[in-house]
Formats: sequence, structure tokens, C-alpha cells
Amino acid sequence: MTTATIGKWGNASALRLPKALCEMIGVRAGDDVVISVENDTRLIIEPARERFTIHGRMHGWDGKRYVSEESDWGDPVGEEIW
Repeated sequence: MTTATIGKWGNASALRLPKALCEMIGVRAGDDVVISVENDTRLIIEPARERFTIHGRMHGWDGKRYVSEESDWGDPVGEEIW
């Protein structure tokens, strides 16, 4: 358990998180976190979900092209040109 002191940052209260605690929950300076309150007495700090960036969307992609079966959409209706 770690003890910290509430400080002031402009008109807001501030809490400095020790480096070891940040490493434990997987956050660093500049990261977004979600802060919630449980039972009106307990703060819960969690890393925010990753934003949808190109890097985030491509994470885990193996580089292979996705190929699907051709779909039959039926006969043309209207003035489509095939």
C-alpha cells in the first residue's frame, strides 16, 4: 500500500501516482485513465481503452490478405451496369 498527499493543480486537486504504482497498472505520464468511485469512498483508476488509431487497428495483423468467398447478390435490379 502507498500513501500520498492530495495537492493542488490550478483550481483542481491533484494526486501524484508513484512510478511503481503506474508500472503496476500499466500507465505512464500522458496516458488517459478512467477514474470511478466505489461505495462513495474508494477510487478506482484504470487505463482507458485504446483509442482507434491505425496502429491500434493493425495490432495483431499478420500481414496476410483477407480473402472471402464471392457473394451472389442476385440478378441486377434497376439500371446497374455489370
